[in-house]
Amino acid sequence: AARTRWRHGHAGASHGVRAALRALRGDDARPLFDALLDPAGMEVVRTLPDRENRRFAGPDGTRYFMKVYPPGRRRSSPAMEERRGIDRLQRAGVPVCREEAYGEDVERGSFVVVRGCPGEPLDDLLRRGIGADERRVLAVAVARVFRRMRAARLRHRDAYPCHVFLARRDGGAAPGFELRLIDLTRAGRAPRPRERWFVKDAAQLWHGLPRPPVTRTDAVRWLRAYFAIPRLD
Repeated sequence: AARTRWRHGHAGASHGVRAALRALRGDDARPLFDALLDPAGMEVVRTLPDRENRRFAGPDGTRYFMKVYPPGRRRSSPAMEERRGIDRLQRAGVPVCREEAYGEDVERGSFVVVRGCPGEPLDDLLRRGIGADERRVLAVAVARVFRRMRAARLRHRDAYPCHVFLARRDGGAAPGFELRLIDLTRAGRAPRPRERWFVKDAAQLWHGLPRPPVTRTDAVRWLRAYFAIPRLD
């Protein structure tokens, strides 16, 4: 069924995305696929050889992030691969951004739209500077998300800090954060040997963290939470 859609074209979108398109362009009589491929009214954030990243907002202020991929003859479209990644992680209880729209056509390309994550990327927050108490909470919170992926035998394959979005939780005396993973085009089940892929995800995260303020103590704290052990041997 997925390959049939890829050959002949398919598009779907939530009510929020449809309302955003109406706000951007009025009553657009074009098919949904054409309306979403048109960048008019959207902000083009980044253009790469394999995709274009866009942003737009709905009338209620909801932000949407869109990836547009060129045509190809792959077995499945990049948009479908991102949808699979979102679905797999979501089913495993890993917090991700919600899919809001997608479309695919082998002759015209494909796209996927997700709801914008609240907050900011992990590396941006750390560069701005946070206290030691918040850093302790963050180390454990991020480790638990990666531990959940490991327990579900899933890999991210692009697990840099810029793909970990977090927002501070309101209320409560102790600091708290809401985390979500983004950019899941390459995410999925880890093939054997699985440990290799878990190590690569952790290494990507560590490689992209700004030091300072992140310290080796933070790394040890992260590893203890990741492996659910009281101390490292």
